[in-house]
Amino acid sequence: MSILLDFLKTGNLGLLHLGMSFDEIVDYLGVPDGHLAPELNDIWVDNVWAYGDGTRLVSMYYGCMELRVKVVDRRLTYIKVMILAQLEDDLKNHLLIPDVLSGYWLELLAMLNYNELLNYLAVNEIQYIERRLIGGLLYLTIDTRTEGSSGVQIWVEGNTIDLITTRFFEF
Repeated sequence: MSILLDFLKTGNLGLLHLGMSFDEIVDYLGVPDGHLAPELNDIWVDNVWAYGDGTRLVSMYYGCMELRVKVVDRRLTYIKVMILAQLEDDLKNHLLIPDVLSGYWLELLAMLNYNELLNYLAVNEIQYIERRLIGGLLYLTIDTRTEGSSGVQIWVEGNTIDLITTRFFEF
């Protein structure tokens, strides 16, 4: 199964999956952007997101991919792949991602317009819920709870795919 299709059906991105430990992530993807291996302890001070419920997450970046790891147990809780921002940047044809996750899937996703995305989901028998927000932004939610994440969301701005995420959330 292709990386994209597997991600949409399971929430797993290659071997990367929610609940993975920080050490497993670094073993699989390498050291996050902007850090050197001996300085990895600094990551627990920098890039900390604090939420109203007391949850604290650390962001790690790998090219156009952001991972968030819980500070308390150092487990992966969120995967985001940013597409539109990368296409609008100087990196137009360089959607950067770790080599172990490379392949044509990201470029394919970046080239799809909204109707083509819906067709891709239909052909692959992937069911989704569409939610429209103010200003033309919309997102599709795919239920993957049977596979270990609670769902994948595909955010669309205008007619272009903006980003894809997976995390645990309530439907």
